[in-house]
Amino acid sequence: MLAACYLLANRNFEALELLNKYPEGITANWNYTHALVRFRLLGISKEANEALQVAVANNPHVPKYLRGLKRMPRNKPSHYGIGSIEEAVVYTELFSKCWKSTPRALDWLASRA
Repeated sequence: MLAACYLLANRNFEALELLNKYPEGITANWNYTHALVRFRLLGISKEANEALQVAVANNPHVPKYLRGLKRMPRNKPSHYGIGSIEEAVVYTELFSKCWKSTPRALDWLASRA
């Protein structure tokens, strides 16, 4: 939640600092947020592209929800597994505003995922 707050406040360096404290992150929350922060700070770059590649490899469902290609369910999942559709739904619910408020981020996501 703190990473989403940082991003919504355009505090990208603080978000990156937070994410760097936990480099072992394997969740969609960590991976996609890391990619978005890299994109915000560096634009389309090797670092951002590599971070997005890791995110997509760990949960390929997220881009469809972020881009609106898949409809969000009416009810929130009560739990989720790493790499699952439910994880993608939870991530999208928390971070879609961050992606939508970042110019060209969804276009970048569409070109890479």
